[in-house]
Amino acid sequence: MFDHKSKLARTFQRVVNLRTATKIASSNGIGNSSHGGFDVNRRGDALAMVFVSVTSIKTAYAKLQMAQNPYNSDAIQAAEQAVMEQLKVLSELKHKFLKHELDVSPQVSLMHAKIQEQQSLMRTDEINIKKLEYDIERKVADIALNQ
Repeated sequence: MFDHKSKLARTFQRVVNLRTATKIASSNGIGNSSHGGFDVNRRGDALAMVFVSVTSIKTAYAKLQMAQNPYNSDAIQAAEQAVMEQLKVLSELKHKFLKHELDVSPQVSLMHAKIQEQQSLMRTDEINIKKLEYDIERKVADIALNQ
């Protein structure tokens, strides 16, 4: 179990290394009005894709938390794998954006990103509902034992 947590932490640290991202961003001129051929629409599409990826990471992490109570090792491993896959997607997106290889069609990609984000949010809500239902069942059982 400890090895999985450290592997997840290492992957997360590699993907979201703020110091490196800050250095790269400042050397590439992010924040200037022009970004090497990326117009405002493309940056907006890229940003939408980042939000989708982050929402997917949030959903996968919620699944990981849900699998820990009650403890389910298979579900934990599957959830950890899902978190790592989403972190890899985010990392690939970052690399493509920085290398100007991000291929996005404005209308299609924005709509697709919105759909994916909404699906991830729905999955997160479903996970939260299951967790609340489990908590209710546990409290009802505790009340029944105390009577």
